[in-house]
Amino acid sequence: TSDDVYEASARVVFGSATLSDAALQVDRSAGDPEREAATNVLIAESEEVASAVRRQLGASSSVSGLLDAISVEAEENANVLRITASSGSPATAARIANAFADQYIDFKARSDVQDIRAAEDDLREQLEALPRRAPERDTLEDSLQRLASLRAVATGDADVIGRASPPAVPAGLAL
Repeated sequence: TSDDVYEASARVVFGSATLSDAALQVDRSAGDPEREAATNVLIAESEEVASAVRRQLGASSSVSGLLDAISVEAEENANVLRITASSGSPATAARIANAFADQYIDFKARSDVQDIRAAEDDLREQLEALPRRAPERDTLEDSLQRLASLRAVATGDADVIGRASPPAVPAGLAL
């Protein structure tokens, strides 16, 4: 016997610049959009994101089971991920896709905060190494202030641009 399989997709836009790079006005991006897209696909499909999804949903499914239920693709010529979840239930498919989108964004935001804190620590070390009246102190202190402000609004440079809805018709049959 075969059961219906439903697919629901969420779409997430991602950026490539980090907040700490923007605050310090540096460009450390790879300059390779395909590589950045592939990296973001791997993040969305990571065990860490899937573990967070499992916690968010209170799911009894294993992390590997959740990962088996999704596919992530980078949209061609766009900084957009399409996260598609498959399930025997339309509502479950939508919940899983939306949870992966949410947890991907949370992961990116946490990464931004970690990067900002690392940059702040680096600037503090540089400040401690400088003499009290060094002219570079003002520039470093300004950069440190900008980073502190950005840390408060770190979002991971990613946003959901399309939430998954429960599909009305099955995508296919389970084998």
